[in-house]
Amino acid sequence: VMAYNAYGRHGRHPGDPYGGRVQRRAEIKLNIDDFPPLSTVVTTQARNFVQRRPITTALWAVGLLLAATATGCTADEVARMRYEAALDKADHIIEGELRRAREGVRKAEADYYGLKGWFSCNEACQRAWKTVEREQANKNRVEGKVNAMIQSGKVEVGVWSTFAVQDVRKSFWDSWESGKEFAQRMTMWDAMFMAFSPRDRDEGLAGVVIQLVLRYLTNLTLGLGAAFVYFIVSVYGLIQSYGPSLASSLIFFFLVLISALGVLAAYIGGIWGVAGGAGYLMIRKVAEQQAMQDGRSRREHIE
Repeated sequence: VMAYNAYGRHGRHPGDPYGGRVQRRAEIKLNIDDFPPLSTVVTTQARNFVQRRPITTALWAVGLLLAATATGCTADEVARMRYEAALDKADHIIEGELRRAREGVRKAEADYYGLKGWFSCNEACQRAWKTVEREQANKNRVEGKVNAMIQSGKVEVGVWSTFAVQDVRKSFWDSWESGKEFAQRMTMWDAMFMAFSPRDRDEGLAGVVIQLVLRYLTNLTLGLGAAFVYFIVSVYGLIQSYGPSLASSLIFFFLVLISALGVLAAYIGGIWGVAGGAGYLMIRKVAEQQAMQDGRSRREHIE
């Protein structure tokens, strides 16, 4: 005779997805011997990296040293005066002739768009467009005059001067800030999407915070990497504006490259190292607690 209970042949509640069996989350067993102190791990990994890649490590150290201490050579008094005079003339043109040229372009464009139809341009509209082209050509001419004036001053001091190094530093940190702003914007969007995601809403507060931190670090890595590429592409033109020889421009560019790479590698490695170290300490803490529980269990069994 086959026995049936109130819930059918197998004694299973219709809403029980586990078939009457108690499901337990598998507990990962950690061995404390597999997790030495963090200081030991860091020292060992750093020593192994230096031994395996001595040239890379040396270039990184030189790059950091240059980024921290390089200021350039002081230009002589005559060159400095010529440089400052060229910049003063350029500023005078920017505040006067160039400002008027830009205003002329804006006015001509406003007149043109006021006459232009959706799909047509009558005779008055075409005359207005010719005015726009004329004003734009005048603006380009004045901008070329300003750039030539500034470049003439840069040639006086040279690419190894303090002025050139300051320009390179400013270009690097401007690119750096744009990379950080990119990371902040993307992380804000990630947080908004997480707020509307059912799976992410089920996570606890600690899980959400960890996800946001990891996404910010990822976005920051991508943003700073893209900013570095943009800086390297644009900095060669900046170097050339000082009129160096081919050898000087290549040497200066190489020094800028290893300096920027050194700063980027130190920063990215530092933030990911801190995040990884925090995760390692959390796992090691769990392993220590499991070891203490195992020790108490063995003592209770002996007693």
